[in-house]
Amino acid sequence: MAEHQITERADDDVWVSVHTGREDNVLSTIESSAKEVFDILGTGHHESIYRNALSIELRTRGHRCDMEVPVCVFYKGFFTGFGRADIIVRTAGDVNVVLELKSVSKLTHPMEGQVRAYTRSLGGSVRAILVNFGASEVEVRSVV
Repeated sequence: MAEHQITERADDDVWVSVHTGREDNVLSTIESSAKEVFDILGTGHHESIYRNALSIELRTRGHRCDMEVPVCVFYKGFFTGFGRADIIVRTAGDVNVVLELKSVSKLTHPMEGQVRAYTRSLGGSVRAILVNFGASEVEVRSVV
């Protein structure tokens, strides 16, 4: 079992902590958390329901995460607007994980492009995960 270190209070009910283990542990926890949310909620809900539930599940498992994070987009050095990352999981190291959530029957390449664009805009060491709650089983796909 991974060690945890409490670092801050997220809200009135949930203590947030940071895994002190490896990045693989974080990715494994994201996948098992998505499966837990799907097992309880099933299919058919709006993305925002899954986003809130997954955020709760990740926090109760000891991860810091932010929802609906604005991501600045630039063109030739000029600000063009914001995208919004559904969830960013903050890790103990310098690697953050961007989660893009969907509730569709099938994932498509443009959806992968959306999460890739977030990683480019955020820069640094960012991993991207696409999570789909709309199929008969939850799908968790690492996007490179």
